[in-house]
Amino acid sequence: MAEWTVREPTALEVDGPVREVDVRIVSGHVDLVNADGPGAQVEVTAIDGPPLRVGLVGGRLTIEHEDLHWSSLLSWRPFGHERRRATVSVAVPAECRVSVGVVSADAVVAGIDGDVRIRCVDGDVVLDRAGGSVQVQSVSGDVELRGITGSIALTTVSGGLTVVDGRPPAVKAKSVSGDVTLDLHAPGAVVVDVTTVSGDLTVRVPASAGLDVDVVSASGDVASAFDGVELTRLPGVHRLSGRVGDGAGRLRGRSVSGRVALLAAPQE
Repeated sequence: MAEWTVREPTALEVDGPVREVDVRIVSGHVDLVNADGPGAQVEVTAIDGPPLRVGLVGGRLTIEHEDLHWSSLLSWRPFGHERRRATVSVAVPAECRVSVGVVSADAVVAGIDGDVRIRCVDGDVVLDRAGGSVQVQSVSGDVELRGITGSIALTTVSGGLTVVDGRPPAVKAKSVSGDVTLDLHAPGAVVVDVTTVSGDLTVRVPASAGLDVDVVSASGDVASAFDGVELTRLPGVHRLSGRVGDGAGRLRGRSVSGRVALLAAPQE
């Protein structure tokens, strides 16, 4: 067991093994990347307000603002006019499981093969090259995922959700007013389930993809680049339905007023 209290800019070398990392800060910025070796490096380049608590117990590295708990993070409120801000960079083994929770901070996570979960109230999230399952919950920040190969679960209220060069076996996304854009290149069948209220939905898959499609928008326009998908317009229901290729995968989408587009990517 090791513990540190960080009150000023500091660089820490954490001896391993580190198998899990949990970062929770109120405001500022978090960078988390992969590194060689079983240990971790933690660098706090700026801090304002109460200190950060850093601890390693049983392979779990924790970097946190005190009293900022994972279960209540999305509803956290400051005490009076207290200011809590930190800029944190963390390097951990690629196979680590990762949890990042921020209130009004941006977060960047790159090169992690373990499962990743992120919660953010007001800040942008970028996740680059992740091999495990991914779960992101955001209120108003934009979320961008690049080169993800594990299953993806995304939830937002007003922020946009974007997946670039995604190769997951499954994607589940829910949004109220944020747009959802999925650029998918999975080598096998992919299962996609998306629900929005007023946000637009755009899904791009290879021209050779196999999908069973059923996408409905109550009042938004719908369009498809695939011949096997039919467009039906009825009062209160605009539907795309049909089969693309062998129909091995599945696309389900529901929107109230958002526009929906199913696009074909060029052959790789």
